[in-house]
Amino acid sequence: MLVQKSLVYAAGWLFVAVALVSPFDWLSDVPLSAHRVQHEILIPLAAPLLVLSRPIAA
Repeated sequence: MLVQKSLVYAAGWLFVAVALVSPFDWLSDVPLSAHRVQHEILIPLAAPLLVLSRPIAA
């Protein structure tokens, strides 16, 4: 279970990096479509994966 949570956590951060460090970041300044692609990576992909991994579980 710990390995699975670690993989989900890493995948969530990988999506964050793809959205914010890849060419999508500098492309998002000009066309709105590239900015929307950033949102579509962050909101429905990265955020749920980070929440599912529960890095700070009580």
